[in-house]
Amino acid sequence: AGAGTRQGAVAAVCVVGAPRNVLDTFRSIRDNVLKVLHGDAFVYVPFGGSLTPHLERQLSRLGPIATAIAVPDVDQQGFEQRFLGELHDPRLAALYSQAPGPWRAPVFGQMGSSMWGYFHQDVCQRMVKAYEEQRGNLRYDWVVFARADMM
Repeated sequence: AGAGTRQGAVAAVCVVGAPRNVLDTFRSIRDNVLKVLHGDAFVYVPFGGSLTPHLERQLSRLGPIATAIAVPDVDQQGFEQRFLGELHDPRLAALYSQAPGPWRAPVFGQMGSSMWGYFHQDVCQRMVKAYEEQRGNLRYDWVVFARADMM
């Protein structure tokens, strides 16, 4: 097992959320999810502004983590560019713009947060897949998503 991983881990636990939420709830996630599932932690932390030395020290105190990414959060325009850039067929943007529901926000200038959450989950899932490939395609039995603000 690599640094921050458990020998024989069967679950990957993706923890996503703002730094304050991750810092406040990670101990509970570790004790009640990671240990129970015998899992490896993957953490995605989008933050506003810049990564300060203080925030970096706080995040390093979380404990063993297989992979962590702390990145500046994107604004609405940046998110829309990423989202539209990842569509495999550009015609999908027109279909998305016509379908009602909270998932559309912030794309197309609407309020809401569903797409942000889906995007964060996608980033964490990509971390898990990359880590599985690095381990010689050894796969986790389960991938669990834990929003830090929900614990």
